[in-house]
Amino acid sequence: MICRSSKSLQAEKGILCREGLSPSKVHVIGFSMGTIVSSKTGKMWQELGQSPLPRLTLLDPCPVPEALVISPADGLYVEAIHTSSQDTCSTEPLAHVDFYPNGGLAQVCGTGSCTCSGGAPVCNTGRRLLPDD
Repeated sequence: MICRSSKSLQAEKGILCREGLSPSKVHVIGFSMGTIVSSKTGKMWQELGQSPLPRLTLLDPCPVPEALVISPADGLYVEAIHTSSQDTCSTEPLAHVDFYPNGGLAQVCGTGSCTCSGGAPVCNTGRRLLPDD
């Protein structure tokens, strides 16, 4: 798997060069499990002998055990935004800067932003939305 990933990153590096894009302008963004992919991309980019990627944004690093591989060393500036951990996503500080909107547990419902059953003030995004079979 590492060889395949390294080849993929080498191909991405070739595309950046061919298109005249500077790696210094790259901003990697990952959501949930994608935060782990973003972190590993930053690590492998450096293993290829490249300077650290300039910026990684990690949205709700999940799940907890796997998210602990994330490190500030993955890029020049790594930020994590913890919006709905709900015992699934990491609440640990993982980056240069970690943001915890509304405490990082769940987000308050607003008009038209989400639907909470029974008029609950906080949406539980981890619950099943369809009735059981």
